[in-house]
Amino acid sequence: MIFSGCNESIDTPNNKREVSLFTKTEIDSLLTVYDKHANNYSNLYKKALYGDKNALKSYSDLMLEINVLDNKLQYLINQNKIASNQLKKYMNLKKKFTQ
Repeated sequence: MIFSGCNESIDTPNNKREVSLFTKTEIDSLLTVYDKHANNYSNLYKKALYGDKNALKSYSDLMLEINVLDNKLQYLINQNKIASNQLKKYMNLKKKFTQ
């Protein structure tokens, strides 16, 4: 998980119940948002690396949002609630953070 120490409260019983009720369309929406964030990551990372204060704040906020999404998606994977094509898309999106 990305920054697994952040937002550990995502695994509260209420959140688990909410996540388990996600439909295929809602999971696709999560993946679309995750894709958007993955695309923004590279640009913000470069700016933050060079000390852009606005980018540092945006980067920090982005990583927290990504972590929340990542935790939800990981939970869905662990509960076998995610389709194989969605899992493949998620794994490909995660690669964007290491390129």
